[in-house]
Formats: sequence, C-alpha cells, structure tokens
Amino acid sequence: MEQTKETKRVLIGWPGFDGALLLSGNNPALVSDEHKFKAQAAIDALHARQAFPIQKNIITDTGVDLNEYLNEFWQQNPNLVQEGWTVKIADLRGVCTIQPQVEIINSKERTNIQLKTDMVEIAKTSIPITKPTPLDGSFDQIKNAFVFSSPNPNLKILVPVNTSEGIFGFAVGVANSFVQVVKVNDRYFMRDGHHRAYGFLSNEINLVPVLFREFNSINDMGLPQGLFPAETLIGNKPPRLLDYFDDSVSGISEFTRPTKVVVVQGLEVAKM
Repeated sequence: MEQTKETKRVLIGWPGFDGALLLSGNNPALVSDEHKFKAQAAIDALHARQAFPIQKNIITDTGVDLNEYLNEFWQQNPNLVQEGWTVKIADLRGVCTIQPQVEIINSKERTNIQLKTDMVEIAKTSIPITKPTPLDGSFDQIKNAFVFSSPNPNLKILVPVNTSEGIFGFAVGVANSFVQVVKVNDRYFMRDGHHRAYGFLSNEINLVPVLFREFNSINDMGLPQGLFPAETLIGNKPPRLLDYFDDSVSGISEFTRPTKVVVVQGLEVAKM
C-alpha cells in the first residue's frame, strides 16, 4: 500500500528535538549534511534572539456578535464549563506553540474565511458546534471485529450503545476538537488546534474565538508525549506560532501521514 505524505512546517532551533531529523521527515536514512547545517543555523539564530517579552492584550472578551452562537455552543458542551473553560478572542500572534510541527496545506484551506473579521464564521472552524458524525466501518469476520480508520486523530469511540432489543456496542466517529489557548503565569500557549492556528495566521486572520483557561503550571495542562519539554516552554525564548513562518528557525518537510484505527471487537470467553 502506498503511504500518503503530508507537508509540514517544523521548528528546528529548540532543545527537545533533533532539527535535522525533523527536516528529513523523521526518517534517519534521509538526514543530510544540508539538514544538519540548517538545524545548527537555527540553533545559532535562536541563541542570538532576545528574550521573549511579557505579552499583553492577547486575550479579550467576545462581542455581542457571538452571543447567539455561544448560547448553542455551551448547550452542546456543558462539560467544558464545568472544567473551567470560557470563550475569549485570542490574538494568535502572541501565543506560543507546544509542538514542533504543523501540517500546512489542508490547514490553510480549512481556515480560508472570506471575511476575516466575521467572528461567527471564524468560530465555526475554531470552536465548532456541529455534532460528531459516525463513520462506516468494515467488519472482520475472522476477528469478529468492526474496524474504523481515518487520517483524523480525533477518530474515537464516542459513547457506548445499549438498546432495549439487547444490542450492545459503541458509537464511533470523528469527535469535535477546539482551538484552545491557555495561560500559564504571564505566558499564553496553544493547547490544542495548532493546525488551525497556523491556517488562520496563514490567511492573515489574527483574532480568533478560542477556548481559554488558566493553569498553574505546564504540567497541569495534561499534555501528551511528543511535544516540547516544559523547560523549553517556560524558558526565556519559547517557540511561538509565528516561528512557523520564520525561515531562520523553521523549515518544510514531507512526513508520512499517520492513520488512526479504532477496533471494536466481540469476544466469547468460557469462564471457569
């Protein structure tokens, strides 16, 4: 089966990742002297950079134009209120990133809003209220399992299904995800939605409705593996969303596109 490729912007000047390896698409066999030279140049450029200043006016309140949209949004997502999230307008130019790579082609197409100041239209992409759509899966008769696959990492088992007719199972679909900006001390970070954030900035959309919340520390954010280490994020020269557009500390590479697979299997077990 031919592997699908995707084009990404990679940040190569910060500790925690091998910049030359990122430029090769995470393929050690393709790392070249040119990759190594560019990665070292990015490290040197970062060392010469001034310390990151305290950012002000990054987060502002939403306007009345979003009231109707947000009423429906909160009705569909009451759990977010319980977790302490609010919706604010974020200036993405002052937000730091926590991941070293973003896909750039689909991200830009997905966020191509005609009227760049229309907060409702932007919100439909940054904090969507559309319900998850179940997917059709294939059935493996040998393993007695339904198999679902998607390039979208948000493919998930959504809810268990238990009907009065004695049918048991799970609903599977691509769940909604939201652009999330969080504040830790005096610094703002992307927590989720990096690809859309890159796309918005690519389309010259700087002000975006986002989910917003404050945390006491980087560790409290509950981040998965594969991101910049905490010491890099809280250092005096953290990676920013705008650095994806800075050729002195970033580059472009082709990566193999991962596929998310969900398997729902039925087993018969004889219990002694």
